Amino acid sequence: MPLFQRRRRPALPAEVRAAVPLEGAESVLAWARDDLTGGHVVATTHHLAFVGPDGALAWRRPWHEAET
Repeated sequence: MPLFQRRRRPALPAEVRAAVPLEGAESVLAWARDDLTGGHVVATTHHLAFVGPDGALAWRRPWHEAET
């Protein structure tokens, strides 16, 4: 048994992935489902996006506009 195992999480749902436009070599880095709203937050190499529970892109911002 390996000492360190990679835990695989489910893939980003296809309808969420389709709602987030990727430009050029941009790719998805991480994503999470919001338990409160049912939407998905998606982090790409150039943008941060939120896809609502209906599968529509609610907003998409470049990283330099993201605030804590």
